[in-house]
Amino acid sequence: MTTTSHYQTKYSDFTKRLTEVKQAPPSGTVITALDSQSVTLEQKYQVYQKSMDQLNLTLGDLKSVDCINEPDGFKATLDDARAQLKAVQANRQDVSKFVQESMVATLKTLKVSSGEKQ
Repeated sequence: MTTTSHYQTKYSDFTKRLTEVKQAPPSGTVITALDSQSVTLEQKYQVYQKSMDQLNLTLGDLKSVDCINEPDGFKATLDDARAQLKAVQANRQDVSKFVQESMVATLKTLKVSSGEKQ
């Protein structure tokens, strides 16, 4: 069973809206920049998703380790899960930072330029 996190839902909604914006009448270099940024965003999101999948796999392994009979194995798996959680958080922050620092500025430029043409 796969669950969708709040972050995954936000990413999906953002990419759907981004596709709609890119299908609107083009604005030359702004759309080109947006296309390039979309590719970078997808790459960053894939890194996040892979780290999330790895964390979920490790957490599944953690459930199967007997903490009473295998305390060292349990602790090692738990430490691994903690490290992977930090990686997931860092990757999620990387995606968010990229959207805020790069894509929002491009979208604002697109909004201004499309407003001037109307």
